[in-house]
Amino acid sequence: MSDDPVRVALQREDFDLNAETARVKGLSGATGGVVMHLADQATPQELRLKGSPSGKNYIGPAGPTPGEQDREIVSFDGRVLVTRFVDKDAAVRYGNMVYVRCAPRA
Repeated sequence: MSDDPVRVALQREDFDLNAETARVKGLSGATGGVVMHLADQATPQELRLKGSPSGKNYIGPAGPTPGEQDREIVSFDGRVLVTRFVDKDAAVRYGNMVYVRCAPRA
């Protein structure tokens, strides 16, 4: 068993990272993706969860994995999602992106 929380979570049969990612961000897309901004883009768009042969996971538009516009999922524990852009310039400008699921309103 891996100590990586993303891999641990992905090993659960009932785990759906697309749904969890959408809940963390709070914006699910029309076709099951998650709505987020790409680097340097003013308009958000629907992105997809993308796996790779290396075992790393990414969020990004359709295309090769990892693509230059993708974000690598650094960690995800079911509540906190940490990503970083694959593109080195964007990664330097934006750093790690942290999304935290808030408790439901009372």
